[in-house]
Amino acid sequence: MAETLLDVMRFFDRCDPSLTRRSESGDLQGFPLIDLGARDYDCRHPYWLREKELSEQLLDRFMTMAPTGLGRRIHRVVPHAGTALLVGVTELGHYGMSFIESAEQIARDIVGGYVYTAVTKDGDIVVTHRDGVLMLGGNALAEVELTAGRDQEALAQDGTDDHIGACWEAQMSDAFWYREHRRPGP
Repeated sequence: MAETLLDVMRFFDRCDPSLTRRSESGDLQGFPLIDLGARDYDCRHPYWLREKELSEQLLDRFMTMAPTGLGRRIHRVVPHAGTALLVGVTELGHYGMSFIESAEQIARDIVGGYVYTAVTKDGDIVVTHRDGVLMLGGNALAEVELTAGRDQEALAQDGTDDHIGACWEAQMSDAFWYREHRRPGP
């Protein structure tokens, strides 16, 4: 709602700058608005990025940064909307935090030098990237049976394939939430 009013203010300022009052610095008087303590971002100026625009820019930035943690262990592959989602645990020292990433993102991370392993009945195997396919040794990752192993507790909240797909879609529309999963803090 506030963004709509700011859009109107920007529209009239662009149409006829004499309709708005300016401060001595030349900026619109009364802006930015006071901080209302929004969770992550609150657009408070007619010329600032809207929350959706900011989220798209930050999402692009967060996708180019390597994940934090000592490595990531993949436990599950979930097909969703034409892509493969990989579910696993980010190793953060004394504990782990679950993650959901697309196969494409994991391939970019691996090419960038980040280590992913997949948990199989034979133990952890390093995931590699070859010709656009995530590989475990000589087999495509999608063809190998994965297990939860010792990370069962961290994965307990993941739920059904539909829940995983919904969580991933929510992450892709909210850069701040995606950042929490990609770069969790201590």
